[in-house]
Amino acid sequence: MSGGFSVTISGLEACMQAFAEQAGQFGGISDSVSGSNGGGSAFGSLSVSGQLNSVTSQLGQAGVRQFGSASTFLSATERALDAARESYVNADNAVKSSAKNA
Repeated sequence: MSGGFSVTISGLEACMQAFAEQAGQFGGISDSVSGSNGGGSAFGSLSVSGQLNSVTSQLGQAGVRQFGSASTFLSATERALDAARESYVNADNAVKSSAKNA
């Protein structure tokens, strides 16, 4: 295409694949951390066992949210790259078709 804009389709596809893989990894971490709270007994008979359990539970929930958000963001980025790739291919095909018919 003109105007100094250059797109490498294979480069876009490689980026899309990398984003998809990372999204899966972050999603997997989020899934594996979710519900892994061991309960207050995990801290033995300490007088603060309940408090420690509450803090670790909150930390785990925050981690689940953050890893889930990262997965969602990476998936959205992969979809946006796919849309950009598709738009480029469509525009390139239109230019080629116009040149043939001219």
